Amino acid sequence: MTVADPAHIASVEAWREERYRRLRSEIGWLTLAGLGWLKPGLNRIGSAEDADVILPGGPPLAGTITVPDEGLPSADGDFLHEGAPVRDLALTSDLEGKPTLLELGALRLCLIDRGGRLAIRTWDTQSPARAEFDGIDHWPLAPARRVNARLEPTPGRTIEVPDVFGTIESEVSPGDLVFEVDGKIHRLQMLPGGDAGELWLIFGDATNGI
Repeated sequence: MTVADPAHIASVEAWREERYRRLRSEIGWLTLAGLGWLKPGLNRIGSAEDADVILPGGPPLAGTITVPDEGLPSADGDFLHEGAPVRDLALTSDLEGKPTLLELGALRLCLIDRGGRLAIRTWDTQSPARAEFDGIDHWPLAPARRVNARLEPTPGRTIEVPDVFGTIESEVSPGDLVFEVDGKIHRLQMLPGGDAGELWLIFGDATNGI
């Protein structure tokens, strides 16, 4: 019988608590409320049905976001940014570091860039899912499923990675993680995952549903 390592148990529990903290944050998955793609030129933002980006609440027309042919998009309207009214405010996207966060009552909005396509992502800080969240069901730790893997470098390799919007992007894959379970060898392709050289592993199984 494999005995669980107390330090490993503590590290997993710490990871889980940090995950819960991120989920409960103002701009976490529990508060995600909308996504609206932007067109070139003027985009009207609000709760009206004919708005270019429809918000889940707030005034029928909260403001506008203008996407120029060159340079940064800009916002104008009833939004606040760091407590100040927004007047022709240049917006940075999530690909340019920390995105510009706009506030509209309980809503938070920011600009995202997916393969050159720009969109507004919206969160609702008063989301019922956030208020009702009390954790995620999970299997108990299984020490026998804790495996040692070796990294086999794959210089110059790229793999195609789909995102939730259906966009396929080519990503550098620096290597495979190779390990053995129940006498069978498995390989998992890695992606760059952090500034300090961490690697990112994306995987799914039957418990992920779709």
